[in-house]
Amino acid sequence: MLYELEKEDYRNVEPLFVNEPLTYFQIVLNAIVAGNTSGRLWVDDVIAPNTMLMWDEGPILGLAGDESNGKCNKELDKLINRGIAPAAIARGNGGFKMFYSDGWEEVVGRLFKDLSLQTRDRVIFLLDKLKDEDWRDRIPDGCSVRQIDVELLRSDYLMNIERVKEEIACCWTSVGHFLNEGFGFCLITDDKIAAWCTAEYASGTNRGIGIETVEEYQGRGFATLTACAFVEYCMSNGLTPYWDAWKSNLASVAVAEKVGFRKVRDYSVFLGRFIGS
Repeated sequence: MLYELEKEDYRNVEPLFVNEPLTYFQIVLNAIVAGNTSGRLWVDDVIAPNTMLMWDEGPILGLAGDESNGKCNKELDKLINRGIAPAAIARGNGGFKMFYSDGWEEVVGRLFKDLSLQTRDRVIFLLDKLKDEDWRDRIPDGCSVRQIDVELLRSDYLMNIERVKEEIACCWTSVGHFLNEGFGFCLITDDKIAAWCTAEYASGTNRGIGIETVEEYQGRGFATLTACAFVEYCMSNGLTPYWDAWKSNLASVAVAEKVGFRKVRDYSVFLGRFIGS
């Protein structure tokens, strides 16, 4: 039997990760537990969980704990295929990323073989030091790097502002919550937001990184400039930034290393599509 946890009981799942190597799974989960990101958790035991399923109510799923309980695994299969899948599709999320703790890979592949699963590698970085303290000197003429605040988000004349808001909405319970607990920076040129770097999946002093450059401005170093602004802010405010990307995303990996992040580890996730999507 699986039980959905009430928010006040979310911290009961934390012991499942005590000896787990760091992946973005923990970062997303901690943000849900902290109440900064929307999400739902199911467990086999409310007080002392041995198995947990996480869903961020978007494209991210996660499995942790004991993978050997066949009865529980059947319940997980039903919950994902009959409960989560229809709800996710209705929200416009036909595809998903399945994060998992050590030991789950074979079980996930066997249980959810009908979900068109494929394995892809990700890489996670921690900040070593900001390599370019003089990054402001490299901002091109006619461009500016601005912190994302209320005034900027109300600037309807800026092209791509809606894309920035969408980025915030996918990782925070509201824009207001982001403005209170999060932060971000964007590079603006000719009344267009060309690149942005936002805090996501926040818990305690930890902050994930969401970064994007509009296609027409790629290759100009704009992502590096916004990331430098982000990292400098973290260093000034006692925050720990995490950089997580697909291992095949060489551009993102290159920016992380250029800014001053060092690789912690590679790990794998499953990609799939819900039946009916």
